[in-house]
Amino acid sequence: MEALIRIGLIGCGGIAGAHLNGYAQLPHLFRVVACCDVRKELAEQRAEQVGGAQVFNDYREMLRYADIDAVDITLPHHLHAEVAIAAAEAKKHILVEKPMAMNLAEAKEMVIVAERAGVTLMVAQTQRYSAAHRLVKELLDEGAIGQVLYVRASVDQHLAAIRPPDNWLFKRALAGGGSVISIGVHKIDLLRWFVGEVVAVFAVERQSPINPGMDCEDISVALLEFESGAVGDLASLYAAKASPWGELVVLYGTEGVIHNIGGWHINSERHPEWQKGFVRLELPADNPFRNELEHFGECLLKGQEPLTSGRDNLRTMAVIEAIYRSAQTRQRIVVTDLMGA
Repeated sequence: MEALIRIGLIGCGGIAGAHLNGYAQLPHLFRVVACCDVRKELAEQRAEQVGGAQVFNDYREMLRYADIDAVDITLPHHLHAEVAIAAAEAKKHILVEKPMAMNLAEAKEMVIVAERAGVTLMVAQTQRYSAAHRLVKELLDEGAIGQVLYVRASVDQHLAAIRPPDNWLFKRALAGGGSVISIGVHKIDLLRWFVGEVVAVFAVERQSPINPGMDCEDISVALLEFESGAVGDLASLYAAKASPWGELVVLYGTEGVIHNIGGWHINSERHPEWQKGFVRLELPADNPFRNELEHFGECLLKGQEPLTSGRDNLRTMAVIEAIYRSAQTRQRIVVTDLMGA
């Protein structure tokens, strides 16, 4: 069966490989017909990976000449808004990697232009599409642990161990910031989905000596106040030499607890089988990138708004901005004040 949606991939670096693996599992929805990167050899490699595609090293040329329905933007953060806006103006649907943009102002402009053009804008917030997180969301929605009172979350990496010192992630001007916007964004978006909207934050940040050449934060700790009355804390670390969990989420409710230490586990007063200690949740093997892309394709075909639409992700970007402003001013920042700014 011929694929229905023709994709132009813009940015052919590391994360593009995960997207292409997802597309390969969805031949009934997609065909990658064009690959673009300023490094032409990377675009050629990705084109070969998909079994043949047009190759471009200028996204403007791709938007003008490639026969595509949508673009998948997997570029450094500082290029997200520029390319997404150009794609919207060219009437192409858009999937853009997280974070949505460098800041809230850019993100707002992306939404305005996409809505004016009548195209779909979706942010690749992959964590909402994993089977594990979908199950946790279902359990929370059905009240398996009662009302969520408190959440702890952490993302722990050592940037210098996984990227060379000249990588763009070390530079605020190219990434928009450090650990918060690059990896904390995952948990900010996930917690919004799990617990509800964040209404205020108070944050501190530090720049450690273990990431030479970095000009922005590699340690951030934020206290979060949720609309529901729940509170939480989020640690975003690019300065973790080692970590007992890598990524942590613990949700404390009035009738139980869910955590992901050594796998997802639940303790709940509401279910007899979960009352005695923590019980490991059985989860199917899945590919969150595939799930994310499938959702994107189905939304395009049905004319539906994505779960992680650009408009939805304005709130994720607002929380990021609030964290940065709080760290700079040492003040509690109200997120809704930024949304109206």
